[in-house]
Amino acid sequence: MFRVYNHAHKKMPRNKRNIVLLIEREDQYKSSRIQFLETKGFSVISENSPQSAIEAIHSGMYPDLMLMELDPEDPTPALEVVRKIQLQKEIPVVFLFSSLPEETFEGLEDITS
Repeated sequence: MFRVYNHAHKKMPRNKRNIVLLIEREDQYKSSRIQFLETKGFSVISENSPQSAIEAIHSGMYPDLMLMELDPEDPTPALEVVRKIQLQKEIPVVFLFSSLPEETFEGLEDITS
């Protein structure tokens, strides 16, 4: 379980909904995450793969936040996508994962610093 706070615990203006880009392969998790975020006042755009996230960004969609699942077997494609997206626009990223090899965390430091 996690809590979502936005804008330093302030309520969002009624006319502005923050956009979250959710990149998640598993439908069962995706549905519950979308539902949770929408109840907290976020607009959610969902993509099934890191590559489709790049296409969404290229089409002019700029989210306020990205939630991206990292595949524990091969997180490299997702990390590369984030690097490419960050070159266009600096968008905060939250990585979703259950467990990752230690060397993956070194790749995350490049993106988050």
